[in-house]
Amino acid sequence: MKEHIVTQKNELVEAHHIDPLSVNEQKVVLTMISMIEPADDDFKTYLLSVKDFAEMVGLKGESTYSEIKKISKTLVSKVIEIPIGKKDWLVATWASSVRYRSSEGTVEFSFDSKLKPYLLQLKNQFTSYKLTNILSLKSTYSIRLYELMKKWQHLGRWECSIEELRGILGAEFVKSYLVYGNFKNRVLLPALVELNDKTDVQISFNEIKKGRKVERI
Repeated sequence: MKEHIVTQKNELVEAHHIDPLSVNEQKVVLTMISMIEPADDDFKTYLLSVKDFAEMVGLKGESTYSEIKKISKTLVSKVIEIPIGKKDWLVATWASSVRYRSSEGTVEFSFDSKLKPYLLQLKNQFTSYKLTNILSLKSTYSIRLYELMKKWQHLGRWECSIEELRGILGAEFVKSYLVYGNFKNRVLLPALVELNDKTDVQISFNEIKKGRKVERI
């Protein structure tokens, strides 16, 4: 798992998480994505051992199995909204099915077929990073921000509206985060600190105001 690379089409990186994944759910999805080989022309059934899962999320004993069952249910129901061009979009789930095999101590993961253009045979406009960079992160917002930063790392600069950033990070459904000060102090700054401390990126940001209101960063 140490050498696994996560590769996704840029549209998937910038998708809106309508039902935001928990940090453990994100780690499972991204681990499964890292198992896709560049030459694969179709999805396979991807396997994650219960042992690796437990180490990934820091669980032991029966709590591991309870968390696996919980994640299995959510990954076949939580949806993402993927932009297609300027006006079109696709709504899909991450998984079409998840199966736990107790005798083998593994979890079988099958991706939603609608995600094929975003995960298979990627030749251009994609983002890649080492899986290990996100496994130690504790916040779902940190993982999403990290993916965005890797997408724009080659330019060294990225500008985005606060409204759009909330949507991409999955923070738009928390009422208090609609207030920029709360979003900044509870989402943006903690994520920035964690990424600068634990990953291969170093981030700072400037606020762009219209009058007294911060509209973009």
